[in-house]
Amino acid sequence: MAGTVMQATSCLDSVHVPSNIMRSLSLLPSLPYPSCHDSTIAPCCICSRQPTFEIDPAALEKRYKLLQWQLHPDKQAQKPLQEQEYSAEQASLINQAYGVLRSPMSRANYMLMLQGMTEEEREGTIADPELLMEVMEARELVDQEDDQERLVELHSSNQKRQAALCAELSEAFRRGDQEAAKQLVAQLSYWVRLEEAICEKL
Repeated sequence: MAGTVMQATSCLDSVHVPSNIMRSLSLLPSLPYPSCHDSTIAPCCICSRQPTFEIDPAALEKRYKLLQWQLHPDKQAQKPLQEQEYSAEQASLINQAYGVLRSPMSRANYMLMLQGMTEEEREGTIADPELLMEVMEARELVDQEDDQERLVELHSSNQKRQAALCAELSEAFRRGDQEAAKQLVAQLSYWVRLEEAICEKL
């Protein structure tokens, strides 16, 4: 996810990454990263700034595209082989960082991992029976629904629910409440899976 921490920091500093994006990109480990749920991955980062759950998606995408442009092979073609290989490594790091950061689920899970929570500790279920029943009924409704307009409405409602949970997650991370964040991630995972089910029918 592999160059060293020092190398990656230098690469990002060279293009003057804003502090908020630097903090966000610090979620990226410098080792291979097959899954944000893989607890065997060392929590090395490409820079040393404190990670944050709250990010500006538009600013993140803009920074991602700029970094990839800076590291594009066409810009490195006339450079020594070692520099070309280094740039390719950094481009891979940036791709993986973006993959983690663009998804609230993977971003939250990775932040919990950085804070020392193991994969087993991060696994959770909805403890509130009423909420669990709501999720089950919502899934049943989606499974039975074929009307496209209604599915669009369900998708919109689902997006609002996820946004509300992300707001709660932001607050939980701000106050350092890992247990609350874990429970919220568990809830979010149900609504994310429900969204996937809706999208399959749209």
